[in-house]
Amino acid sequence: MSPQTAPRSEPIRLSAWLGWSAAIVIVVAASWCMPLFSSQDPTKGTLRYPPLYPVYFQSNLDAPLEMETCLGFPEYYRKQPYRISRPTYYAALAVVRNAVFRPLASLILGPPAKNWGPWPARDHIATYFIWLLANLVCLLVAVRMAYSLVASRLPPSVARLSALMLLTTPIVLLALREIHLNDYQIFTGMASLVFWSSLLSGRLAGRLALLASMGLGLALLGKPSLNLFGAGVGICLLLGQGRKLLTVLPAVALPYLLWLGAIKAMGLKYALPEVTEWHSGVWIFEMGVAAVARESIWYAGQWISVLGESLTPVHLAAAALGAYVLWTRKESVPSGDTGTIHPTGRSLLVLIAYIAACDFSFYFLVHRVHAVYYVGTLLGLYSLTAVGLFRMLDSAAGRLNLPLAAAARERVVLAAVIGMQVALAIRQLPRYPG
Repeated sequence: MSPQTAPRSEPIRLSAWLGWSAAIVIVVAASWCMPLFSSQDPTKGTLRYPPLYPVYFQSNLDAPLEMETCLGFPEYYRKQPYRISRPTYYAALAVVRNAVFRPLASLILGPPAKNWGPWPARDHIATYFIWLLANLVCLLVAVRMAYSLVASRLPPSVARLSALMLLTTPIVLLALREIHLNDYQIFTGMASLVFWSSLLSGRLAGRLALLASMGLGLALLGKPSLNLFGAGVGICLLLGQGRKLLTVLPAVALPYLLWLGAIKAMGLKYALPEVTEWHSGVWIFEMGVAAVARESIWYAGQWISVLGESLTPVHLAAAALGAYVLWTRKESVPSGDTGTIHPTGRSLLVLIAYIAACDFSFYFLVHRVHAVYYVGTLLGLYSLTAVGLFRMLDSAAGRLNLPLAAAARERVVLAAVIGMQVALAIRQLPRYPG
């Protein structure tokens, strides 16, 4: 690197860092203040603490159950085993609260003076804000993984814009402020895709692959994103690497088996209400063929509807153009992170469509509809949107005979993405409850 080029690279890195920091601050502020511009009545809510409104406010009906599960982990399972099948997130937050917050609070404030129900009031507030911060960590890690997934197959400029669209998606902003596992769902989904991408490309092997499999199993024990994990299993088989499953599947299942053993040792009762009460995964076998056909038509409409919460007509038009660009492109391009050559074009389109089909099929079987569940589909659509926007800009610049440097080209598309996401937020966020 010459002395002339060295000073130029540092401001670029600093500006990128400042830009992402600003985006994160705006996302958190918009998320936590959502009740101020939503349709939710601020006097009502499942969880509320007026001095901390709007941040401490929930309209999600599951929020009290989620809080109680974490506050009383693991003894609360004796009273309500509804979440006993997915303990990872509750356990991690309980450890932070009990091992870090409680000793500091006792040292500074003394013993707790007031209870809210069976638990100290300060534990309620601490659990709430630890949960929100954990949501943010999960989201940021997931967005970074999303960037790496796209950057290994498309130019880094496309990957950055795809990651930005994922970060600023309205449903993600809603999930960020929810006392729920939706942000953790985004994390486990991206973790599954990164795991399979690394394993099938040979970057994970031997002992490291075994440890990564167990780590993924522990994550999935908290929220089973089996749609994207299952997508990876299918690709593994299609690529003729099925032998790897002999190591992966037992290692992924190990944390679940250990938890079942721990449940038995503690004298707790295992429960899976999603299946026993809501018939997830089994309803399709209980209905006739005609009823399943009707349900599939209804579900397809719902699937398109919830995807529409995260897209505008401009997103769709750009994604369609991006799909055309990839369909007609036969050459390969260097990836942004590794410098190696990865095929693009039709093979990438097939991969995006395959992931979307796995999203659709799994949650059709589970009988649930929520935009967060389709994060793999959204990432594929956002990647196509970014590709399409760059093509639109190149076509316009060519017709106007305006040469654009790479940096200027990305800045123009970045401005377009920001405008699209702001318009999407203005349209969608007020429709969500606070």
